[in-house]
Amino acid sequence: IKNPYTKEFEMEKRLIEKYNLKEAFVFDTKEDFTQLGEAFALELDRYLTDNSIVGVMSGTSVLSIANHAHRLNRENLLFVPLAGGQGSNGTDWQANDIARTFAKKTGGNYRLLNAPILVKSLEMKRLLCEETFIKETLDKAKNATISLLGIGTISESSSAYLNGFFADVDIPKLLNLGAVASVGTSFLDKDGNLIDCEFCDRSIGLSLSDMENSTKIAIASGEDKLEAVHSALISGYLDVFVSSLEFSNLLLKTF
Repeated sequence: IKNPYTKEFEMEKRLIEKYNLKEAFVFDTKEDFTQLGEAFALELDRYLTDNSIVGVMSGTSVLSIANHAHRLNRENLLFVPLAGGQGSNGTDWQANDIARTFAKKTGGNYRLLNAPILVKSLEMKRLLCEETFIKETLDKAKNATISLLGIGTISESSSAYLNGFFADVDIPKLLNLGAVASVGTSFLDKDGNLIDCEFCDRSIGLSLSDMENSTKIAIASGEDKLEAVHSALISGYLDVFVSSLEFSNLLLKTF
């Protein structure tokens, strides 16, 4: 019997071995994020059990999964944002909106993180994080059983930039620090090391090191993200990687 998914299975195996992942999902969706999210939405079901807490980051990649989620027979399923709001522009790929979309589609519940992702000072962050509702949501996020993440670049085309996480003047600063990737409130260098920067200190949300008890699932694709994705994968923080056949092949050929 000829298996039509031989290429995908082989690519998944190679990704798991190269990056020491628990699982990888490769779909022949070209570079279509809508199709990629739809394909993985079905696979996500088996990660969700009764009482699961699912943390979600902002971004179009995680939104693509949420938009194709469907009704589930799970008790006490909860979706929680992993980071505060970015900027003042109305978008549907903020973490709060994604948590709401997941809950509506699956029949689960959700919480909101009513705080900005970046504040002006450490003292302001401390005060906000002491607020009851913000603290409760962050505590839930830290106890997430699953975390859904995107992988961003340090550029003006990234979701983090477009949503106001960092501004024009910040891009050169981050590049000078060696940043090539952003995952949630964390920045990584080309070797997958976390970068210590004042952005992270003033951010309200979870860094990769805060998610140690969670199964971290990252979805990413697009040639412009090659270095960023490689950095995130070699960091050792990710457990599961989701991408397209075309991008996975390019990733393995490049690195």
